[in-house]
Amino acid sequence: MSWNSRTPDLLEPVVFTGPGGPFLPEAASIRPDPTTGRGGITPRLLALVAQLQTHGWRLSCWDPHQQNPHSDHPRGRACDVFPGTVGVLPSRAEKARTDNLVAGLQASAGQTGIHYLIWYGRIWNVSRADEGWRPYNGGGIYDPASITGGHYDHIHISVY
Repeated sequence: MSWNSRTPDLLEPVVFTGPGGPFLPEAASIRPDPTTGRGGITPRLLALVAQLQTHGWRLSCWDPHQQNPHSDHPRGRACDVFPGTVGVLPSRAEKARTDNLVAGLQASAGQTGIHYLIWYGRIWNVSRADEGWRPYNGGGIYDPASITGGHYDHIHISVY
């Protein structure tokens, strides 16, 4: 898969130097978020959203995430991508399609500014890429054994 192409509450700037970097912090200046009609997202995330929507993916980005004050969703730097129904394990075909998307997202992180991905009980982070996919423990907020908490029904994408 190929891809074209300081939030005020951010405490420390994040800079990633990669093939497409450096990725300097961006404000969530795109308002409203085109996936929810609320809040805002960064221009970097909007570029990714546009690509994903072109390929028919259903997304939800901005959310207050009051249960998780450290989430990238209210900062406009995260989207959830749903292959099927929320709370339901994806079908074999949906999982295969989503696995392909995740591989493309991972491979394009240096061009798109992806910081980390969570999918199907695992997490991958650019800064720990040498470790590959690791088990996802829910970050102390989510139940990793649940379908949604373990991200079995959606991909979480966070960008710099």
